Amino acid sequence: MATAIAIVPLLVDINYTHATNPLWPPHARFHVVWQCLIQAGIGFVILKLLWPQNHIFNYDYCCNNMRMRSVDYPYRVEVANTLLFIFIGPFYVTMSAMKLFGGALADVNGVPPIPLGPLGSIDSNLLAMMFGMSLNLYVLSSIRDTNRKLLGGGSHMKKKLGGVLALD
Repeated sequence: MATAIAIVPLLVDINYTHATNPLWPPHARFHVVWQCLIQAGIGFVILKLLWPQNHIFNYDYCCNNMRMRSVDYPYRVEVANTLLFIFIGPFYVTMSAMKLFGGALADVNGVPPIPLGPLGSIDSNLLAMMFGMSLNLYVLSSIRDTNRKLLGGGSHMKKKLGGVLALD
């Protein structure tokens, strides 16, 4: 999801459907490019928070196994997930308020809706955000369960050393 936030808007919106759309006023084009760059920045921050190199791997010679220690990884995953919600949540608020400012999910010469056969069609932005929100809710649920087990002293937690979790 973070990769999609970082890259997809640059590919989908910095083109004739948005940033160079002749029907858009110049100031609206400015805002869409600005928004895409902010989205890309947030996506790269999320990837940095989740990147595996932030783990410290330690080989335990006495027990002959690899342990992963991470001081703050569960917290960083929650921060990354929160940033994803900050990206997705306002989409639904804006969609709900479109009548107040004359907004629309798509333009006449923009990205066409995705056909769903006999069910009709769905806007591509809405479909992407529905997928993103579902994925985020699933991840949030999973990490909260994992954090509860880790920090609450679940059976797989070996010991806590100076705030560093040592996991099998």
